[in-house]
Amino acid sequence: MWNCIRIRNWLPIACLLLMIWTKVSQSSGYFELQLIAVENVNGELWDGECCDGTRNSQDQRCERDECDTYFKVCLKEYQSEVTTTGPCTFGSGSTDVLGGNTFSFKTAKNNPSKASDVGKIIIPFHFAWPRSYTLILEAWDWDNSTQNSEYSSLTAILFTAAGCCIWSENDAAYIHKKIKFCKRK
Repeated sequence: MWNCIRIRNWLPIACLLLMIWTKVSQSSGYFELQLIAVENVNGELWDGECCDGTRNSQDQRCERDECDTYFKVCLKEYQSEVTTTGPCTFGSGSTDVLGGNTFSFKTAKNNPSKASDVGKIIIPFHFAWPRSYTLILEAWDWDNSTQNSEYSSLTAILFTAAGCCIWSENDAAYIHKKIKFCKRK
């Protein structure tokens, strides 16, 4: 009897102490995008213009040097109709110039987790990762001489909405353009 009374008296105090010592858990992690391959056979921008120079009148190929391709990534809340305007709610990242019209990043036995850091974009986050999100991947030409619109130096753009995956491989194909990449979070 005496033990039951003693336990009842100490139980609220013990619970109070446990509540004080308990820490709130914090969610954090990172989103990774690894570029695997890029093809822009004709060296064209999104609007069909050449990255640098004009078209050859005989074969309609762009004459001057290749595109100076770099990438931007934007992570947003899930959007059924994707818009490129507005903030990148979950984070953003970019690369330096990675190559010309066509290039690839070789991986060890095609295993994305063994890929080099070249072509990798890492976006840290400090919140509980949502179930679905929108990924906007843009390929840009660095030294483009045609500046007639907001997207004048854009060579390709990809929108994707996704759920959870460890590594998922994606392909995006446009007329004369391809981007291959893996992503994980």
